Amino acid sequence: MALGGFPEPYLSGSEQKALRWSRLRLERLLQEDLRDLRAIADLQAVRVLADLLPERVGSLLSVNSLREDVGVSYGTVRAWLAAFDALYLCFLVRPHAGRLARTLRAEPKLYLYDVLSVRELAARRENLVALHLLKACHYWTDTARGEFDLRFVRDKEKREVDFLVLRDRKPWLAVECKSDQRQPSPDLVRFAELLGAPLRFQLVSDERFDRFFADPKVRVLGYERFLAGLV
Repeated sequence: MALGGFPEPYLSGSEQKALRWSRLRLERLLQEDLRDLRAIADLQAVRVLADLLPERVGSLLSVNSLREDVGVSYGTVRAWLAAFDALYLCFLVRPHAGRLARTLRAEPKLYLYDVLSVRELAARRENLVALHLLKACHYWTDTARGEFDLRFVRDKEKREVDFLVLRDRKPWLAVECKSDQRQPSPDLVRFAELLGAPLRFQLVSDERFDRFFADPKVRVLGYERFLAGLV
């Protein structure tokens, strides 16, 4: 949480060095790597877009809102986001609808590979969970345990489950990120039941807490314990 997940800043053990590394990485990515990947004339506007992304972590991504803030076209923002994805600046988690009624089917959520760019603590926790789940999905797929995909669920009434892992296109693992709510989230229970997800976890900031609620079949536990047991 304090040093990020990249080897160099993490192994340094210094928060000051980690923040400096994070800043230099972003500058190098925008000024060198992006220039080599695409011919972009307005690098200042690209930097404005990159600086706006940490505030959007964990929220539905509105390209129109970003377009208005940056002052470029819709297609340009989409192209720049695709370039950011290719350069491992950010990644998108798309909604899962399946056969559920009134669920969102278009707008994804955005997360960053460098969690140090995310200032708000709850959003940084959620971003870290997204990274670990993405890594786990890639690992499980690469080791032939099935085809895994990371999604989320949200309906038009704004009820949501932060993450849903699909195994061979079927809901398998539902994860909800909380801070101090130790009772199972009604949204998590509802969507897990509707989708038939057998594994259901709610994550809380109290690392000592670990309780299985038998009726909704939800395990509530600390972030660290859950992430350590993923792979």
